[in-house]
Amino acid sequence: MMKKRNKLSLLLVLVLILSGCQLAREEEQVSQGRFIGIYLRSDRMGLLEAHEVPEVIYDEETETYDVKDEKGYFYFSPTVIKKDGESYMEQVSSGHLSDIRSTVSVGEAGGTAADVETVLYFTEKNQIFYPYRIRQDENGKVFMERSDAMGYQVDHLSALMLSEDASYDEIQNIEGYQMKFKVSFEYKEAPETVRIFEMGKDHAIRKETVLPASLSLEEYKPEKETAYLLIEYESSLEGEDSIERLLVSKEEESFPLYEKADGVLLKKLVPTLWEE
Repeated sequence: MMKKRNKLSLLLVLVLILSGCQLAREEEQVSQGRFIGIYLRSDRMGLLEAHEVPEVIYDEETETYDVKDEKGYFYFSPTVIKKDGESYMEQVSSGHLSDIRSTVSVGEAGGTAADVETVLYFTEKNQIFYPYRIRQDENGKVFMERSDAMGYQVDHLSALMLSEDASYDEIQNIEGYQMKFKVSFEYKEAPETVRIFEMGKDHAIRKETVLPASLSLEEYKPEKETAYLLIEYESSLEGEDSIERLLVSKEEESFPLYEKADGVLLKKLVPTLWEE
């Protein structure tokens, strides 16, 4: 299963607030450890005992974190303390969550405020997801904690809203941290065929490439005179054929292809090698 790791310079601290469709229910906050991420399962994980919850393992040799016997979808950013005492933030993801965007700001008192948004594309309707919080204590241990014994049903387009506010001073300047985290669920069929049209400046088709669903690309190199790409994703949605189109200009360095995996779609960005 694909994993993504990046060293981050920001501290992400999350606490989970969830509801099913256009969710609006607020979870009670848990004080033990920082909330650093989310773990989702679409089976009966909400009924598991504590000892059955997947374990987060730290490898001292590589100074990285991983999830043991993973069966779900996760994203978290633990603080890694290296042997020489240096610390950094590591982004750990199962690869199922797509379009991750984050912004961070620092207050005058030194506190941080961050916003994180991501999308989970699912291919089976009426799935029930069971959410777990991922936390890290002051000793560096990372663990999962059940957020709710209930599951949350998603259909077509739903969202999970996560947030946590920490301390403020007397003029409401952030002294600790503030985190807002949004996971959008979007129902999406895997494309059966992808067509790549290389377009000229006169908007005429110069070349067409057809990709069956089983074929993936590591990179794509348009011909020299190509002004832009037109990508068509053909799929059958609820028994009806549909086409989704995407324009890719020379300012864009990649375009997405989708791969079906475990009831969700992995969004893979294909580098575009434009010729000067």
